[in-house]
Amino acid sequence: GADGGAVTQLYTAGRDGTVRAWNTSSLAKRGASADTCDERWEGHSSWVNDVCGLRTGSGNFLLSASSDSSVKVWSIDSPIDADDPNAHRCVASLTRHGDYVMKLASSDQSGTKFASAGLGETDNLFLWDAERATAVTDFSRDPTYLPEESTLVTDMDGQKESAYALAMDVGGNVLVSGCTGNVIRVWDARTGSRTAKLKGHNGNVRCATLSSDGRLCLTGSSDHTLRLWDLGQQRCVQTISGLHGCSVWSAAMDASWHVCYSGGADGRVYATDLAHKRTVLLFEEDKGVLSLTPDDGGNEGSGLWASTMGSSINRWSADVDWRDEEHVYTPGAASRGAHGHRTSGSYKDSPMSVSPKLTPGRASARMSNAWGKVQGSAHVDPIHKQPSATIKSTPPIVEHKQTSDRLHVLAKDTDGAISLWDVVKCERVKRWDAGGDDLFAEVLKDVNPRVSVPSWFTVDTRTGSIAVSLMPSGAFQAEAYALDMGVDGANDELKCNYGVQTIHMLLRGWKARRLRAMACEAGRELSSDDDDDSHLDFDVNALTPCGDAKVWRLPSRPPSLVCEQRDGEGAALMPVGEMAGSVEEHQALPEWIVEVISEKYRVPDSPKTSFHLAPHDTQPDAPKLSQGRVTAPRVLGIRKVAVYVANRLALRGEPEDLVDIICAGSVCDPSSSLATVKEFLWKKGSDVELVYRFKDGVDYGGDGGDGVATA
Repeated sequence: GADGGAVTQLYTAGRDGTVRAWNTSSLAKRGASADTCDERWEGHSSWVNDVCGLRTGSGNFLLSASSDSSVKVWSIDSPIDADDPNAHRCVASLTRHGDYVMKLASSDQSGTKFASAGLGETDNLFLWDAERATAVTDFSRDPTYLPEESTLVTDMDGQKESAYALAMDVGGNVLVSGCTGNVIRVWDARTGSRTAKLKGHNGNVRCATLSSDGRLCLTGSSDHTLRLWDLGQQRCVQTISGLHGCSVWSAAMDASWHVCYSGGADGRVYATDLAHKRTVLLFEEDKGVLSLTPDDGGNEGSGLWASTMGSSINRWSADVDWRDEEHVYTPGAASRGAHGHRTSGSYKDSPMSVSPKLTPGRASARMSNAWGKVQGSAHVDPIHKQPSATIKSTPPIVEHKQTSDRLHVLAKDTDGAISLWDVVKCERVKRWDAGGDDLFAEVLKDVNPRVSVPSWFTVDTRTGSIAVSLMPSGAFQAEAYALDMGVDGANDELKCNYGVQTIHMLLRGWKARRLRAMACEAGRELSSDDDDDSHLDFDVNALTPCGDAKVWRLPSRPPSLVCEQRDGEGAALMPVGEMAGSVEEHQALPEWIVEVISEKYRVPDSPKTSFHLAPHDTQPDAPKLSQGRVTAPRVLGIRKVAVYVANRLALRGEPEDLVDIICAGSVCDPSSSLATVKEFLWKKGSDVELVYRFKDGVDYGGDGGDGVATA
């Protein structure tokens, strides 16, 4: 948002799927930084690639484009009731795209149309009716998923390649799209018809911006060049090469359309005076620059907000002293010094000579429109070394590993810091500051317990945060004895499944609210009990394998659920703490999840491991308790094996004081499981061979006989 040209409200989005609003007035002081946003919205299930403002007769909205193939419309008007949770929310989700949605464009004045562009050979460019897309006014209802009607959306026929660049003029009359086919297409934004196809770039067109009247267009490409187009003449009037030594990812113009700002994959941002053919390295980011937003800045002077592949967003000064010969130069000029600076000569030394009075786009057709040879400017120093303001964000996770107990994830972020996360509690347990290259492996070795638990979930960190996925094929692989999980009143035989208990933990409250909603829908009298019935007494030992043993409680900061839809069309994102028990939520949840919540799912039998049990060679007269193969659950504790031996021989005392269970020559820890012994001691794929050895002084009635029956 802007007030007199100065950015007062900044909207950002990124890999975590959220959209955030920042009040930039608090960052007016030079060097200020912020790490807490004013507002935060969740709704996308994947990366958010672009955000765009939209002003219609219905109010002010924000558009967001995501890799989940959707465009979402958010209401951003100031609510009458600041405490109303529905005041700022998603009012529409538009799902016509068949692949990632990469770019958005809207007009500043008309507010009648907006456009979206994305990947794919078809269904990649659409023109939307703004009034219909923002038609939801009753915010007490759920977000409306609008039907795919022709009056709502226009499919832009003729866009045959993935589109990475999109721009619309202020009046909403002209739309341009840039694609992987190295061309720029010009469209009539009022009708959706194509009016021109411009060729000239030798690489993917990555960015585009339009003048307010829709006459001039600036584009940047992976061919390292910028091109200025006169759309009326349908031709390129300037080509800027020799500036970027990499793909040009972002471009913006100042209000006069005399100075161009461009950012590349190498993080360098240049300011270029188009009329005078001179440029300066304005500043340099650590990561590739994805977008540039001009900010007149008021008393702070002109500036640029730069978003990058990194986790922070910086505001840099855009002030340039064009008389500064130390930094200002002509790209590719023969008179440049050893460090890339212009040392002598005039602007006429460049391949194109243009009068300083010539305005952009009015160069004579007889003049060469190319200036600057492809030499790059690797040694040019930026004129601004530090940003004037910074919006800080959590560094994204780039490396992770599950711990062997399958309850924690160790993660490393882009800053090199390492954190241990509790998967069930959804919270960080411990953090280590950045260290050497071997720190992650060293920490993993320290925190990894010596246990063997099958993996029951998968982890994905492509969004920069930890996403835990449960699938019916693997979610029920891990279990533990209820007593070991701290379940009060459980007997020593009751086992609890990790996946089952996690699903109950996440949706226990939703289940209660859903039952109450169903009772209301059926006209039955409502119960006065709280939504969460975890306080009620129940016999935990009478539970079925799919029952809720109430092992875990919902975290104070509940996560969000991302559920793939049954029809294969996208995914639904539902913040657990905001789920109301509606029929729409019920339909969005996978069927197998609903069956688990209803305690009707048939949980697979416990994974088994086979072993043999025999007396130790040093005690040949010890009774033989088993003459064959024994199959037991993987979680069977070694202590239970010792109890079995002691009970069969009617020995009195604690099993640990009577007998040792040995595998591969090592005494087994009584607290370890059969699976742990097999992985860390036996280390073979065959049946585990266990031997029991009675401790000194234990009268085991050894006579070498076979008086004890086989187990």
